[in-house]
Amino acid sequence: MIALAPATAADFEAVFGVAPPWRIRGVAAREDGRPVALCGLAYTPDGQAMAFYAGTEAVQRFPVAITRAVIAGLAQARGRGVRRIVAECDTSIEAAARWLARLGFRETEVPNVWIWEA
Repeated sequence: MIALAPATAADFEAVFGVAPPWRIRGVAAREDGRPVALCGLAYTPDGQAMAFYAGTEAVQRFPVAITRAVIAGLAQARGRGVRRIVAECDTSIEAAARWLARLGFRETEVPNVWIWEA
């Protein structure tokens, strides 16, 4: 069974292999106590919000649930006053650009950098 909980620095390190470089706020999906997906925002020292997401095969069968969770997270961020979020599009994933567009992000002139604005 997959359970959702607030993301921790330990979750980030388990999924990405390194400690978070900045303050994070997000959600971890855990299966049997280990993180199988992680998404949220990382806040740079200058206050910029950067989106992150990583999921293992354990959660790939739930694309609708993942999308709904991200939409809810964007609404929560808007409610907290976040007005701009930067995301890097992973071009190794065929549907990544379509997914970002569906979530309300737009491409920028910088390759693979997308912006969401409230």
